[in-house]
Amino acid sequence: MRSGIVELYIGNGKGKTSAAVGTAIRAAGHGYNVIIFQFLKGRESGEQTLLKNIENIEFIKCNNSKKFIMEMDNIEKEILKKEVNYYVRQIKKETIINNYDVIIADEILGCLENKLIGEDKLLDIIDGKSENIELIFTGRNATEKIIEKSDLITEMKKIKHPYDKGIIAREGIEY
Repeated sequence: MRSGIVELYIGNGKGKTSAAVGTAIRAAGHGYNVIIFQFLKGRESGEQTLLKNIENIEFIKCNNSKKFIMEMDNIEKEILKKEVNYYVRQIKKETIINNYDVIIADEILGCLENKLIGEDKLLDIIDGKSENIELIFTGRNATEKIIEKSDLITEMKKIKHPYDKGIIAREGIEY
């Protein structure tokens, strides 16, 4: 693999996870080993089902809750915080760094925004990656320091969304 970069998919629009999953599929199609850590998404989604069946993609769900974070009480948030921090530590392990060409941390920036992890942990991941690894973070917002250390940043901007009309997430389309 050529030199890897740090990619961010951010913004309040739809498509951040879809962009990361598209990169995972493309990389796997070229024989690269991909690992996806999915934070903050509680319910099973179509991409989870599919990705778990692709030989050189490993998919890890980093959240046992079925609730969105804004629906959680303080005890549930503390449990989530422990789960998030456990998986963030896993990303930095040599078994991950030495065995995968693409590392995706889906909604990791949402973990930062919700104070489940500190910015320093994400900067450590960026600083600790070898030059051949493609590292992708998704979430609505990124800090200035993370933006500075990133090589590619795409912002998904909401212009109009069905949620605004009260249309809930649809199986097969949004999850």
